[in-house]
Amino acid sequence: MAGIRTNTAIATAAILLSIFALVVFLTPWQDSETDPPLAQAPGVSTSAVAAPEPTARACRDNPQASVDIPASAQLVLDAMDLETKVNQMFVVAFHGTSVDTDVEIERTFNEIVIGTATLGDLLGDGGIGGILLFGRNTPDVRGAVDLTTEVQAEAAQAETPGVFVVVDHEGGQVTRIKEGIINYPGAPTLGSIGDPLLIRDVAAATASQLRSAGINVILAPVADVARPNQEGPLDDRTFGTKPTDVASAVAATIDGFATERVAAVVKHFPGLGSTTVDSH
Repeated sequence: MAGIRTNTAIATAAILLSIFALVVFLTPWQDSETDPPLAQAPGVSTSAVAAPEPTARACRDNPQASVDIPASAQLVLDAMDLETKVNQMFVVAFHGTSVDTDVEIERTFNEIVIGTATLGDLLGDGGIGGILLFGRNTPDVRGAVDLTTEVQAEAAQAETPGVFVVVDHEGGQVTRIKEGIINYPGAPTLGSIGDPLLIRDVAAATASQLRSAGINVILAPVADVARPNQEGPLDDRTFGTKPTDVASAVAATIDGFATERVAAVVKHFPGLGSTTVDSH
């Protein structure tokens, strides 16, 4: 058994706030006519998925613009009590490869075990909003498909909204699924080429692979700007040293993910690229 630390979940709550409406409320969870089944084996050709309406782009171009929540989404919100809404803001990490994994729930910071539940319990009765996958959960694509299918089935049985399945995948040196997936070059290589269309295509190809494995949120791209002539912990994970070039590459990556209806989580923090010590 291994612990899920509630501070991990709380730290990711801010991420959920930024993508909650985009993924769950502004697009259907699973459209049988357009979306490939979550359990579809990787490598099987699927029909193209139409890109969502450019809501995020419109808001970026016009910060004063408002986004209307669709009536169907409002019905989902109205049906939730406060506890359910709070639980939906949690994304948890865990050890194991199935929903039957026993989980020790630890009190924040001091690691005192205050309860035990299975991952299935947290998804069903608990109604958590998402899971964060690591290599220990998904050694290969087949394992990822099996696990994410179980996870979504558990949530559907409990009649909770679909689950955010989150993975840290930047390409290059930062990946979680090691087998059965093409690992494209990371940000430094793509940034040095400087072709936004290429970056967009690579992002779309990456998102397509991960979505076929049941993943719908990617903790990328890295928007940090490396500092010229200074070594830093993120030098081999950034698109470059010029803010305008990095911004263009980041926008292209987000657009590429969006074509496959996968949400991007931009990271890390303003100024982190100029640090000399790894804050992790």
